[in-house]
Amino acid sequence: MRGQVADKLGARLDAGPTPEDKVCTLRGRDVQRILREEMDVELSLNAAYVTLHRLGYSCLAPRPRHEKQDLEAQARFKEAAPPLSAPCVG
Repeated sequence: MRGQVADKLGARLDAGPTPEDKVCTLRGRDVQRILREEMDVELSLNAAYVTLHRLGYSCLAPRPRHEKQDLEAQARFKEAAPPLSAPCVG
């Protein structure tokens, strides 16, 4: 992908998701859809990721941990919390 389409895709990604995207973060499948619907370019998912990498975009990374989090309180909660599902009896 070259020139105007790459520039247009970069601008669209830099602007972030729109309400029509119905997502909070654009992923590879979203980029595929944007290319297909908005720019009339059909790419495989792998090609979409290669294109993103070529344009300087990187994979999603987890959010950083909050500086005021209490790791001890989280550990106590995990110990005291009931299990999510009971074992099968049969």
